[in-house]
Amino acid sequence: MRALHRRLVCGATVVTLGANGLAGIDGDRFFHVPGNTVPAVDEVGCGDTVRAGLALGMAAGLPLEQAAHLANDAAAVIVQKPATAFMTREELVTFVSRKG
Repeated sequence: MRALHRRLVCGATVVTLGANGLAGIDGDRFFHVPGNTVPAVDEVGCGDTVRAGLALGMAAGLPLEQAAHLANDAAAVIVQKPATAFMTREELVTFVSRKG
């Protein structure tokens, strides 16, 4: 992770680990967001969902690790849907509230 981060020459790096969640580095601090255990129907769009979730979280002022949790939860909602799908805010809020 550190080598990839250095090679990319950026402030922060997040990589997807499929069902194992996300890993990231923000400067010198590493973090891992464990995957959610959900019935996977279709993985189409999960990467796009992670990128969008990270972007929305960061735009909302969340620290990178919290944005990664948001992105991971959003991907867990999408992976339970067939083909290319979308999710509503309510679906994401419901998913997060049931985890907690």
